Amino acid sequence: MTKDDIQSESISLISTNNRLLLSWATGCGKSYAFIKIQEYLKAEITWIVVAEIAHIKNWEDEYKKHGKEELLKKTKIFCYASLKNNVNDNIDLLCLDEGHHAASEIRLDYLSTIKANKIVLLTATLGVENKYYIEGIYGKFKEFKISLKQAILWGILPKPRIFLIPLTLEKVIRDCIVEESWGKVKDRVTIYCNYGDRWQYLTHKKDTYPNVKLVISCTQYEKNFHLNAQFIYYKNLYMRTRQEFAKVKWMLIGSERKRFLADSKTNKVKPFIKLLKKKRFICFCGSIVQAELLGKKNAIHSKMKDSTPAEVIDNFDKRKINSIFAVGMLQEGQNLSGIEAGVIIQLDGVERPFTQKSGRTLRADEPILLVFYYKDTRDEEYMQNIIKDIDPEYINIVTSAEEIDIL
Repeated sequence: MTKDDIQSESISLISTNNRLLLSWATGCGKSYAFIKIQEYLKAEITWIVVAEIAHIKNWEDEYKKHGKEELLKKTKIFCYASLKNNVNDNIDLLCLDEGHHAASEIRLDYLSTIKANKIVLLTATLGVENKYYIEGIYGKFKEFKISLKQAILWGILPKPRIFLIPLTLEKVIRDCIVEESWGKVKDRVTIYCNYGDRWQYLTHKKDTYPNVKLVISCTQYEKNFHLNAQFIYYKNLYMRTRQEFAKVKWMLIGSERKRFLADSKTNKVKPFIKLLKKKRFICFCGSIVQAELLGKKNAIHSKMKDSTPAEVIDNFDKRKINSIFAVGMLQEGQNLSGIEAGVIIQLDGVERPFTQKSGRTLRADEPILLVFYYKDTRDEEYMQNIIKDIDPEYINIVTSAEEIDIL
């Protein structure tokens, strides 16, 4: 099937179903398929709900690109955050873009007041639970699913070159620290020790060392081991007691571990980034510090002035710069002009972030994707999960930049 074929199929499905879910891999053309559905239905009142303000312009550009300005005049585009201002109305056609954003209790309450003759939900990664919640207010959706694997087999998306780069945590050099504190804050003394000596202090908290800030020097491997142990301890404590403080601690340690693994990759990523100097690429970083170290003025993140991320994106699209280093941004709904490669430094425990990040790259004619992970850590578990549905033909495992030819 071609892009024209799948768009025609979506029109055929909406003609016989009032609720349609297009769960297509990023790059298959969900937005244009919806515009063609709107044109076919001759909808007089169309609403499109999007995740971010920047996505409004993306939709407007999509209409203009295909010469559908007349349809745009009949279309209202707004964010999920503005649903509270758009309730209790009757419309012809409703589009829920990146539909997983709709599946919160308060947003579903607002959506339940909107009556639409036809509803189209667009997403690459909805998930069973989110689909259940949305169908709870709107009824069953007819799903038209196109996986990444299927899109490549059909030739809708090009065959990617995916390079998996396994890394090893440092086990000799102690250039990391972890801290443990207990007792009265005003009476605490700071004690320094190596990781192997920590129990000398930890097992005598109540008698010999009652008020201490313990600064423990450790290797990357030892720090990861420590964070894993703390994560499991507080997770089990919460499961046994349901005490809220244990849950908060469990979540905080999980975030710290994720950030630590990402930041530990910074220097190891640099030689691979140099390989891409002649490519237009996006690098998904694990922390603001990492993005600024690697990308400098090309970094974008939530701590910047409101206008700055848009300026960086605009400079990329106008080819004034050829790289963007993003933290928590550009995972969905943003079409970057002429992108050729992607770098994923931080992996997540669920499939959606990887699908969204890789999807930014897979629009390229000859897409290249570099994915970094630490062996024998949660990173490796996440990596195994996300590649299970990718054809091994497209995957290369390399251990150094010299092994990659991407010119």
